[in-house]
Order: sequence, then structure tokens, then C-alpha cells
Amino acid sequence: MRSFRTAPYVAVIVASGLLAACGGGSAGLPGVPSAVSQAGRPGSSSATKPAPTPKPTPMRDCVRSPHVCGFPDQTNTGVPAGTKLVSVPAQKSSGPGWYYDSRGYVVVNGAGAVLDSLDFNGVPVVIEAPNVTVKRCRVHDITGQSTYGIAVGQNGTAGNGALIEDTEVSGKNATTGRVAAAINQISSTTGMRVLRVNIFYAGTGIQPAGGHAFLENSYIHDMGYIAGDHTNGITSNLGGDLTVYHNTVLNRLGQTDAVGLFEDFGRQSNVLIDDNLLAGGSYTIYGGDGSKGATTGIRILNNRISPIYFPLGGQYGWIAYFSASGAGNVENGNVWDDTGAPVP
Repeated sequence: MRSFRTAPYVAVIVASGLLAACGGGSAGLPGVPSAVSQAGRPGSSSATKPAPTPKPTPMRDCVRSPHVCGFPDQTNTGVPAGTKLVSVPAQKSSGPGWYYDSRGYVVVNGAGAVLDSLDFNGVPVVIEAPNVTVKRCRVHDITGQSTYGIAVGQNGTAGNGALIEDTEVSGKNATTGRVAAAINQISSTTGMRVLRVNIFYAGTGIQPAGGHAFLENSYIHDMGYIAGDHTNGITSNLGGDLTVYHNTVLNRLGQTDAVGLFEDFGRQSNVLIDDNLLAGGSYTIYGGDGSKGATTGIRILNNRISPIYFPLGGQYGWIAYFSASGAGNVENGNVWDDTGAPVP
């Protein structure tokens, strides 16, 4: 059974707190009367002390089994168990707002189209219309030097408002069969939401190039690599208004990141990276500082950094290119996953 916290999708996101414990506590134990019910009772010479509230068990080493700590992993992301999938194009080659192109990919050109419970084996999905939903689908065994599993906004702003949820996106293997980017939002497209998606065998997990994207409760792991790749869990090369909330992103490679903000094509601003479980890369997080202008509103809060691959989180450290002096830039509440101690 899936159990996640959710955060509101708004233009300005308020950072939420880190989950305090895997288990909860209670004000008292069943069957033990409270002090209020005992105090002053006729015939009672003294009040019964209330049962002590159990102390919450601190989370430790969540990376070993993320769902135990409430984080995403293979048990609570991807296609829900019991979903019957229809193969494209073998069993179905078109539907309302979409069709299979003979060149080997699916084109979604109908505004508001919903692709539900479909299996795309070696078939990428190209979204060319607004407010499209892809849910309970497998987009898998996608391979090639520059391929995308799901390309959002192939024709510019036409892909605004895409929703991808409860879906699996992957390459064929972690080497020559990797997909270049599992989910790619073209730079002029905005409003993409990615929820509870299981991504693996990808050179880049999610690339919200256009900003204005909301990525939540997804699991990115077992990254793919071929010579020349810059391996990224989640990466943005420009823009802002990006929320990366409560994901598990594990990059076993010593390059490039779990979450990376860069200024290759524009200034970074108004980004929230909050309550994620992260590990690996050259640096686990790149904070966006670059040559296109001062970063502003970069908030890196309440993340768990695991040393499972490298003692410093990433090969060289857990964070780089973050400017604490930028207006609204905050780094706070981030801890080591194995000890719970604050990261330096």
C-alpha cells in the first residue's frame, strides 16, 4: 500500500519538514487510564501517573530500504501491482489524442489526452499537446545515444502541463542499452509534474529543462552510463520554479550528481530541493551557481545524504556551487542518512 506525504503545487513552495521517524508515538497506552480520569476520583487517594510517551525512533540508514522510512523505492512507485497493461503497437496502435508513428515512437497530439495502462516496449513517447496525462504505463527498453523515454514539449510550449504518474521509465540495461534521458522537458515547456515514477538504466533520470516543474515521490536508481555521459539523477540547465520534493535519487557513479542545478543556458532561481534521500555523483547536489547571473531563492532543506557509495555523499562532497549569499538562498536541516548528524 502506498503511503506518501504530498506538498502543494504552487508558484512559491513553502518548505516542509523532514519526516521525524519511521514509527510514531502516542499520548498514552491503550487500557491505561489517564491522570485526568484518575485525579480526584472518589475512593482514590492519589492520581495514577500517565504512561510515558514513547520516544520516536530516529531514522537511520534509510537508503538500505527506503520505504521503511517512508521514502520512494520499488515497492511504492511505478505501475501499481495488478494493473493489466496493453502492448503498443502490438495490441493497440492509437487512442484518443495519440497514435503510433511508423518511425517507432508514439505521438501525443491531443490536448488533455490520457494514456493509461499501456506498455511501450522500446517505444518512446513524444508529447506535443498541453495537459497530457501518462499514468500506469511502462515505457521501457528505450535505447540510443540521444533518446528520451518520454519527451515533453517536443514542439515548444505545446507540452505545457504534462502529468506523468505511477509509471516506469527505463532503458534496456545500465551500459550500451541505457536511455539518454528517461523524462525530458524541453526548455520552453512548463508545468510538468512527475509523481511516483520508477526510473532506472538512464543517463539522466529527469531533466526539467524549462523549469516550472514539480517532481515528487519518485525513485531514480541504477543509473546508466556510456562513455561521454554526464550522469544526472535530476538536472536543470536553466530556469527556475522547480520543486524536487521527497524523492529517492541514488547515483552509484562518481559523476555527475543526484540533483544538479546548472546555468548552461540561463540563471537559476526559485528552486526547492526538500526532504529527499540522495546519494552519489561527483557531488550529490549542485546548487546552481554559474556564469549566467546570481542565483536567488535556492532552498536546499531537510535532505538525507547517504554515504553508501562515497564517504562524503558524492565522490568529492555532498554539495558544490551553492552560494549562501544569494537572496533567499538557504541550506538547512540536511543530515547524514546513516547517523542523522547534520552535514557540514
